[in-house]
Amino acid sequence: MKRKLIDSLPFERQVASAIDILRCVAWFEHIRDHLQKTGSRVCATAYGIGKFIQPETYAGVSPALYNHNMWPKYAAGLHCPGQVTLAAAEKKVPGSTAIYDASVWTMLNVTNPVGGQIDTGLRTLRVEVQEALYEKKGLRFGRYHRRKVGQATLSSLERHAGGLDALAAAVLLLKEACEAGDRERCFHVGLSLHRILLMTCVSMPVLSYRLPLIVYFSLFVFPLAASDSLIIDVPICEFYEMTDLLSTYVAILEDLRVIRAENARVTRERRRLLVGDLGKDLQFGLMPRLKVAPDCRDSRVAGRVASHTVGKDWGLSVLRQYGAVDFPPEETLLDMKAAYDQARLRHELSQCTREECNGLPGCG
Repeated sequence: MKRKLIDSLPFERQVASAIDILRCVAWFEHIRDHLQKTGSRVCATAYGIGKFIQPETYAGVSPALYNHNMWPKYAAGLHCPGQVTLAAAEKKVPGSTAIYDASVWTMLNVTNPVGGQIDTGLRTLRVEVQEALYEKKGLRFGRYHRRKVGQATLSSLERHAGGLDALAAAVLLLKEACEAGDRERCFHVGLSLHRILLMTCVSMPVLSYRLPLIVYFSLFVFPLAASDSLIIDVPICEFYEMTDLLSTYVAILEDLRVIRAENARVTRERRRLLVGDLGKDLQFGLMPRLKVAPDCRDSRVAGRVASHTVGKDWGLSVLRQYGAVDFPPEETLLDMKAAYDQARLRHELSQCTREECNGLPGCG
């Protein structure tokens, strides 16, 4: 995806191109998943799938034809299928066109203004996601009364993070906060969005195309999830590693019967790993990285970020060894405190002028 997105293109074109990649890859993986579930052995590769869907385009069918083999390009999102290809795929895999034309792609596009259309988009999502955002009693009678976008609503949304619906809903809430100019709400929605993306990426079939999804969110979505003082930083390779770690730990804890196995759409048990119910090592290791906003003058924020980073690195180090440490050791806690104090002092020194220093240690 990063190779295809040219920096010289307008931002809207870059985002549109990224969305095309995602919808194309999701469409292809849906087809592959369906055919593999039906036991079709020849459909494990893009070549085999293409020959099954459009055999008339492959060499050997007719002397006048040759194989142009566009399907590997569909698999990589390098080329979008035309109407003929979509129709051929729909005939062999009913429902595949609905994946390509799903409303979630419009919702995930950060350049599409939300305006007053947010409810229209949310009402197309599956019922469980709607119930997280609207009053349940009203939904039974066709009345849509939105809940306040607070922690309770976001937590409810996180419990249904399997598939793209909860992810699309969270992006709509983020865009709504951006349009309202509510930077603090952007940040808090962004923290929840980080957990939702992480859980979405370990659910099927999204697991098969998680990398371009991670790239898209890292480049275009999380930059919107910043407050006046804090920025959510999502390194692509590290987040990809975190999805592997989360998937592995979910499998281990299910085998040990520490958490219950759930269907692909429900993520209540997976969420427990991210919020500290099953140990600070999981919570710290799988939480997002933070940065201080360029214009922030509050030294306490710099200290918080430095302490947060030490905790994050400790948690990741434990998870990478597939260990289990419920609470940070005293040494790590002392390192977190020292990082807080040092970062706060450095930030204060960087903000003050010579007249304002008044003899602070380190000022010349």
